[in-house]
This record gives sequence, structure tokens and C-alpha cells, in this order.
Amino acid sequence: MKFQRSVRIACALTKQQEYKEKGDDFMAIQYATFLSEEERVAEKAKGMTIAREIYRLLTQNVPINEIANMYQLSIEEVEEFTDDLLQRA
Repeated sequence: MKFQRSVRIACALTKQQEYKEKGDDFMAIQYATFLSEEERVAEKAKGMTIAREIYRLLTQNVPINEIANMYQLSIEEVEEFTDDLLQRA
């Protein structure tokens, strides 16, 4: 049951992101509503945990490309995160 839920969440989030990138807001919203509130809260918490870890790595001067590889992110995504941190400081 837990495995099925994890797969369902991952698939919905992947499809949602895919439709966002294509500019299909209607389908992106449909996939977003597919997830329960509990699942959205869990994903947000997971994202916050990853954000804290990325922040820790940045403060330790770990190269951005290594961080991107660790979390399977693009270098641009890590740079955006870094820019957001600098704006808040």
C-alpha cells in the first residue's frame, strides 16, 4: 500500500511538472488536484528538508554541480535556489 502510494505521488508530480513545462495549465491543475491534501503536505515537507540540506551544502562551499548531481536537479535549479537565498538575506 505504501509503495503504491509513493508511485502514485511520484507519477502525479512528474506529470504535473511535465504539463507545467508544456504550458498546459489545465492538465497541470488536474494532476495537482489528483493528490490529496495529506500528500501535498508530505511533498512540501520533503521539499523543505531537501532545501535545508542544499542550503547546508552551499554554506560548506560544495560546488553547485555536485549538489545538482546529488539531488538530480539541473544546475539552473540550484542556482535559482541560491539566488532566492541571497535575496532573502
